[in-house]
Amino acid sequence: GGGFPGGGFSGGGFPGGGFSGGGFPGGGFSGGFPGGGGGFQFPGGGAGGFGGQQQQPAQELFPKRTSGVSKLGSLKFPDAKTSKNAWLIVFYTNDDQDCIDAKPVVDKLVSKAGTYGYKIGGIDCGKNEVEKKFCRKLLGKNLQEVPVFGLMTCQSQKLDIFDVQLQITAKGLHTFASEKLQKLPLVQNVNHPSQLPERLLNVIGTKRNLPCVDSTILTKGGIVLLTDKYETSGLYMGLAHQFRNEFAFGESRGSNIAMAKEFGVKKYPLLIAFVPKGNGETSYNDNLDVSRFDVASAGGDKRAAIAKWIEDLIKSIRASKRSQRTA
Repeated sequence: GGGFPGGGFSGGGFPGGGFSGGGFPGGGFSGGFPGGGGGFQFPGGGAGGFGGQQQQPAQELFPKRTSGVSKLGSLKFPDAKTSKNAWLIVFYTNDDQDCIDAKPVVDKLVSKAGTYGYKIGGIDCGKNEVEKKFCRKLLGKNLQEVPVFGLMTCQSQKLDIFDVQLQITAKGLHTFASEKLQKLPLVQNVNHPSQLPERLLNVIGTKRNLPCVDSTILTKGGIVLLTDKYETSGLYMGLAHQFRNEFAFGESRGSNIAMAKEFGVKKYPLLIAFVPKGNGETSYNDNLDVSRFDVASAGGDKRAAIAKWIEDLIKSIRASKRSQRTA
């Protein structure tokens, strides 16, 4: 019973964005499959079935176009450093009863995915020999029985694996993923306007040498969320993960009076973007403008709407820089 922890905004699916690279950087995972008897057995091999007839393939648990689960595998797997999204990945086979029993749990997570900080992907480890070996490479000793759930973020050197001893529930998986995401160094706490320069604004126009951030990309702006909540929502953490190379992100929690007064907050939550002069709605100082996004008034798919707002800011800043170079 009960809802999911972490609060946050309501609304819809994840914006697009593809895959890059493939696999984890730096050598990836230790391979090998635990030896000895027992353990997880992949399906397939030989003609089986009643009367020597070949068995019909099991029905796909997570159809590509209708399940909401992104199909991953050896030919399409996100790179931890460059993927815009964090990923909760289910390793499964279509004919395993435990995987079949876990399908409603995954479906429930998918139905709430727009408010979370991660996308949901799936790898069919029993599809063929290539995918079987790929699953073994990624999971090693963790692949003794399916389903297995792993979380990949921008800091991952290997997958964080959900404890197989725990009951698989949507709430348990979401708590597991959210607690890992909250530890990422993506959102700075801003308790007073005087902290904005040091924690957010001074890096605009510079290259940041930070975990999760591409140090070759100039920081285009800073964004601070003003909220009455006391924990970072999954939606905001997901946006910070998605746009971490372009923007520095901050958060002012718990209806902070000083920050509310500084920006004339009438209703929470409110996003404030700090962008180079000439790219915002109003002037903030000699070098920066500000633009606002009233999250409370945004209807429908809030994550997609906020992502479009940020993407439009990026386009404006890039166009402005191009015009300056050609002037």
